[in-house]
Amino acid sequence: MTTRPHKPRLNNLFVLAIAWAAITLVAARRPTQVTTPPDIAGRVVVQHGPTGDDTANIQAAIDSVARTGGVVVFPAGVYRHTGLTGRANVHLKGIHVGAVRLDYTPDTGDGITLVTDPDNFMISDLMLTSSGRSTGWGIRAKGGTQRSLRIERVSVNGFTNGILLPNTLSVSIRECRIGHTYPNSPRGIGLQLGDGRKVGGNGVTVEDCYFSSLDKAI
Repeated sequence: MTTRPHKPRLNNLFVLAIAWAAITLVAARRPTQVTTPPDIAGRVVVQHGPTGDDTANIQAAIDSVARTGGVVVFPAGVYRHTGLTGRANVHLKGIHVGAVRLDYTPDTGDGITLVTDPDNFMISDLMLTSSGRSTGWGIRAKGGTQRSLRIERVSVNGFTNGILLPNTLSVSIRECRIGHTYPNSPRGIGLQLGDGRKVGGNGVTVEDCYFSSLDKAI
């Protein structure tokens, strides 16, 4: 006796076709999940202002990250400003000391003024210049105690004076170049710890720094 293969009935094939179409339709309607890179909390990249004065853009970035702590990043370029306020828990970071320049344009005043008690403030990998040849300081702390401050791979040039920290506690200054543009007429102070009447340094590390064209290095 010969056994013939079973042939599905026409209605069974029709049911299978309907089921397959339904599955395909559901899959087509299922939303596609798009993976987006997560936002980096506490990180702001500075953009150049349209007028050639970047003071407002930079200060807004500093104030923004100061609320929770974070990093203000500077892409390569020259950022002209008329004075900035450094705050606690803020890191001003360039991509490389030779590629980023914060240029202070007035001929008096300080480039960056630190608020009272600017704990954990850091600046690294950029140049602080003064095209106006200011008689002030590149970085100056207003008062209080400068705790856990770090200044690394920073060039301060064009100001009469470099860095003033009146009352430090656990401060690190490394691989910095401090001077100005008067090589034939040395003037100014490179780094001052204290207010001029008393020693104001406790736990300060100054390492691999270069001072030039100054009356006093430290």
